[in-house]
Amino acid sequence: MRYIIGVICIGIGFLLVWKADWLMNNFGRIAWAEEKLGMEGGTRLFYKLIGITIIVFAFPLIVN
Repeated sequence: MRYIIGVICIGIGFLLVWKADWLMNNFGRIAWAEEKLGMEGGTRLFYKLIGITIIVFAFPLIVN
């Protein structure tokens, strides 16, 4: 069961990294991310960082 959850989480993380521009266009900009992570593209970077974090935390679910 942990293997399946890990693979699903990795898939979700991959989609967040891959489709960050689509997410920004459909859900709008995040003011905090734009202010703290850069002038232009802070929201995209924020979505990508969340996706990478999900992937990193999902790998131990698969390995153990």
